[in-house]
Amino acid sequence: MDRRDKCKWFFALKVYRVKVNDAYYQQRYEAAAEALGAVIGNSDLMDISFFFVLCAEYVFAHHRQLAALRSRLRQRDREDRAAKRKKERAEQKANAEALKRGLWRPE
Repeated sequence: MDRRDKCKWFFALKVYRVKVNDAYYQQRYEAAAEALGAVIGNSDLMDISFFFVLCAEYVFAHHRQLAALRSRLRQRDREDRAAKRKKERAEQKANAEALKRGLWRPE
C-alpha cells in the first residue's frame, strides 16, 4: 500500500526539522527511540524522527487541552466520509443509468 493511499485527507509531504543542541537530551532521545524500537520489535524502523512523531501523536491523543480539537477533527472526518459515500453513490447511480441506456460498457 502506498503512502498516498494511507492518507485520510490528502497527501502533502512536509518535513519538520527539530534541533536538539544539548548532548544530554540527544542521548536521552536516542536511548528512548532505541528502547521503544526494541519493545515494538523492529528497531530498524525506530529512528529519532519516528520517535518524535510518536511523541506528538501521544500528546495529541491524551492531552486534555486538545480535547476540543480532537472533537472537531473527528467531526470533520465524519463529514468527509459522508461526502465520499454520497459521491460514490452518485457515481454508481450515474453508471447504472448509463448502462441501462447502453452508453457505458464495464471493462
